[in-house]
Amino acid sequence: MPIRIAIAMLASLLIVPPAIAAEPGARPTDPTAPQEIRYPNGASVQQHCTPRVCVNWVRSGAHPPPSDDTDSDGVPDLIEGLVVAYSQAESVEIEQLGFTAPLPDSDSDDEGLDDRVDVYLADIDREGYCLSDDPDLKQAVESSAHTAASVFCVIDNDLSDRTGAPADEIRREAARTLFQAIAAAYDALEDEWFTQASATWIADVVFDDLPVTAEMLTSGPILQPDYPLDFFGEPEPGRVDSAWLFLRFLTEHLGTDGLPDNGFLRQVWEFAAADGGGSGIDMYSMQALAHALSLRELDLETVFASFNWLNWLPLETYSDGQEYIDTLVAAGIEPLPYVTKTHYFSKRVYTTGWWAQALFHMSAINVGFRPKKGVAPSTRLRLQVDGPKLTSFPQARFHIFFTDGTRSSGFIRLREDGTGGRTVDFGGGVVDRVILTITNASARYVDCGTGTSLSCGGRALDELTDYRWRATIR
Repeated sequence: MPIRIAIAMLASLLIVPPAIAAEPGARPTDPTAPQEIRYPNGASVQQHCTPRVCVNWVRSGAHPPPSDDTDSDGVPDLIEGLVVAYSQAESVEIEQLGFTAPLPDSDSDDEGLDDRVDVYLADIDREGYCLSDDPDLKQAVESSAHTAASVFCVIDNDLSDRTGAPADEIRREAARTLFQAIAAAYDALEDEWFTQASATWIADVVFDDLPVTAEMLTSGPILQPDYPLDFFGEPEPGRVDSAWLFLRFLTEHLGTDGLPDNGFLRQVWEFAAADGGGSGIDMYSMQALAHALSLRELDLETVFASFNWLNWLPLETYSDGQEYIDTLVAAGIEPLPYVTKTHYFSKRVYTTGWWAQALFHMSAINVGFRPKKGVAPSTRLRLQVDGPKLTSFPQARFHIFFTDGTRSSGFIRLREDGTGGRTVDFGGGVVDRVILTITNASARYVDCGTGTSLSCGGRALDELTDYRWRATIR
């Protein structure tokens, strides 16, 4: 990771406002709304609705949708497409998967046509988002308490900023924004990284034929594994909901008979609800994930390390793995995780010496080792890792990729002090390369509620911890 990016990230963890699911805000129909979304004074607001959502638009000013109206019924094609997509999303997200329905907005000063979720079209030129004018949320923010709340959503009036086909982006935006409204019904002040990742994940569930975009992969843990999983911010453009792939990994690997366990995420959200799903214990995102995994006799830290390690094997790891590969190749990007450093060995170069990198919490690095001409076929490679104590959850794993296309993989078991080693095959002409994946799997937080962009609005306890590695051929 470039130093300038690390500095920007560290600064953002300390000074940005807390990233929460639903910020308080004013509707486009409110004269105090930001100019970016404000409708003209006196403009006639049109509505087209599903049982739970009303899509609102105007025909004048800066925010009208495209006027195309194939069936000449007075409702633009974009609006009709959105209503169909919202209906489908409601059926899957609420009726099939069992997520709670969005709260009615009857307590808002302006509830729109009625108490259904209002979605407004405006010329925002970015992904849709949801805000809240629920008086309960305002009181909760003032008292630093968590609460469920109603929301309204804003999406781009022509989806001109999106990278996919218009019909695809209509469906993606509908599924995403509906889930943001659902998330606020659990806890409107839940961590934003988890809300956005869940929204992107569920769009892929509701509309399984939606093609994944290069943007969804390039800003995530495959190509940027050294970013914290729960970092919500933009030291580089586009990295906002990239943790969706981890949620996809969880649901696929917790499933049975080839079917994903999509109910797992519903359970996590129930634990993250403001009332703790009826338990009275409000867990923040990482706590809820860890608790739901513990009920399946798994721990979050080991699962997260496996996620980074198995991202080297997309065809074996994801049901859509081939699509992920094809999408990156089409964008001119090598479809492999980012490698921080590759070491080359020859008859004259037999050791790397000790190298070190400070890792953010819930992040990983990949280190490569390759034999060059002159390395004997019987050569072995001794891998050594020196990390923090096991209480900080260091993890180390490896893959050996052979020249005949086969692979061998394994773990490096670390001692209590965080040190460990493993000797592996490294024969010249036999091994193409060895990949060592080192993970800072710590999800420990302190000072929750102090206004950072991380989980619980707190500070990661095991941040920028030094990890060292060395490799020697024998």
